[in-house]
Amino acid sequence: ILGTRNHNQLKLICDEYKHLSGHDLEYAIEQEFSGHAKDGLLAIVATARNLPAYFAEQLHHCMTAGERKNEQLVRILVPRVKVVDTIMQEYSKAYGRDLKTDISEHTKGVFKESILRHIH
Repeated sequence: ILGTRNHNQLKLICDEYKHLSGHDLEYAIEQEFSGHAKDGLLAIVATARNLPAYFAEQLHHCMTAGERKNEQLVRILVPRVKVVDTIMQEYSKAYGRDLKTDISEHTKGVFKESILRHIH
């Protein structure tokens, strides 16, 4: 079901699951699944709940991981240029930091200039 419904339907499913069971769907997934299946299902639920917040979390992970993940930064930001302002707001709300500042601090050279120009 999670893989075949749109975001609005998934939000309703999450809300109804909590209403019926008394706990979040994420809790059930944590208890019943492991490995890649668990990670994938949790990602689906996270995107259904708040897509910009999910991407903000992924961007934060890119910049705090031991090795910089420039390719992943591009994959997240470039296709979402129209909603990058919302992602930046969610990033600031979640981490108390400015996304542009973090990108500037964690990237270098032409790549840094290109990404910053791309997001305004």
